[in-house]
Amino acid sequence: IQGLTGEQEAFSQYAGSAFVHACPGAGKTRTIIARLTRIAAALPARHGVAVLSFTNSAVDEFRERCRAAALDSLLRHPSFMGTLDAFV
Repeated sequence: IQGLTGEQEAFSQYAGSAFVHACPGAGKTRTIIARLTRIAAALPARHGVAVLSFTNSAVDEFRERCRAAALDSLLRHPSFMGTLDAFV
């Protein structure tokens, strides 16, 4: 994804787990989609990712953006995209 800040780009390349917290409009979703694009390209067979959020509206936005970025495979098992409550 083009146009990320240096900090967003560093996050998108980070290999470990992460918790993202920033104000509305800071580009969290866009940056996480950039990271998921990189991860999906190298994800071994039968492995998935988990994207957890506090709200259903954020989860819906992630799902829409994954579809737009051709990351539909991350919307199915073994990946999980949902709220913390749904995960637990």
